[in-house]
Amino acid sequence: MKYSLIIIFALHFSGLIEVVSQPIDTEVTKTNTMKLETDTISVTLEYYGWGCPCPQWITPENKIIYESKDQSDTNRFSDMFWHVRPANTMLDDPFDLMGDLEHLVLEFTGQFYSQPQYLGIEGEQKPAKTLLYYSVKK
Repeated sequence: MKYSLIIIFALHFSGLIEVVSQPIDTEVTKTNTMKLETDTISVTLEYYGWGCPCPQWITPENKIIYESKDQSDTNRFSDMFWHVRPANTMLDDPFDLMGDLEHLVLEFTGQFYSQPQYLGIEGEQKPAKTLLYYSVKK
């Protein structure tokens, strides 16, 4: 074990490996578990752009359903909108990939948390279905 630590330490400082740590935001975990579902999925999501600290991402299919219904009862449709969260800080921010503000559709690969999550954004009303993504692309 002692020699393993020395090798890892040497590789880190030689630049051959990079150790990445990310602090856990305790606000995010208010009342939720951080357990992930077992399946990794790829899903196309569109940024809807609400003017609130609420889930902002929706599948193209759910967007059609949402926009064809009476939207006055927003709670009725709240499960159609999801949060996305990068698995680490080295991943692309979805907004860096969106040059065309008319077409805000991206492909995410990741896992859903088994319980709805808070993102720790000021003013959040309730937790939402959240995708922890490992990759995102146009």
